[in-house]
Amino acid sequence: IEPDSDQEIEIYADNTRIRQVMINLVNNAIKFTETGKISLKTARLDGARALITIKDTGIGIPINELETIFQEFTQVDTSTTRKAGGTGLGLPISRRLVEMHGGRLWAESAGVEGEGSTFFVELPLEARTTEVVEKKEKSYMATPVTLECSICGHRQPYKPFVPAVCQKCESQWL
Repeated sequence: IEPDSDQEIEIYADNTRIRQVMINLVNNAIKFTETGKISLKTARLDGARALITIKDTGIGIPINELETIFQEFTQVDTSTTRKAGGTGLGLPISRRLVEMHGGRLWAESAGVEGEGSTFFVELPLEARTTEVVEKKEKSYMATPVTLECSICGHRQPYKPFVPAVCQKCESQWL
């Protein structure tokens, strides 16, 4: 996590689906970065949106493939993916989940090994629902994501990429 990340950002969204997106993006960065580093950063945009950046120093993505990777069952280099695994569904599903929240997901890369890739997730601080989301989930998506301390029972808002420490009893959550 980059030290200049905005650690006060609170995103009101479907925690399960946004977590799925973040796990997919970080796992991809790990999968395609043999040496170097992977960094995450959060920043507030125009007061009503957040930008989450996942940057790696891996093999990179050829410039002409930057949109192709978001198509179902598409992989840039089948020899690499055969070694690393994958179905070619993670990025298309992730993009769709972010779009369902009123956000967008895209990638940038020079296509040079060692310079890696950067994935950007832009989300509204309060997710909007779309017709695709089932009616029963609409009320859930508009509620804040909270954590509950198993020691003292205190509830507090979830903040992405911030170590979870109870604000009341200061116990650390896993």
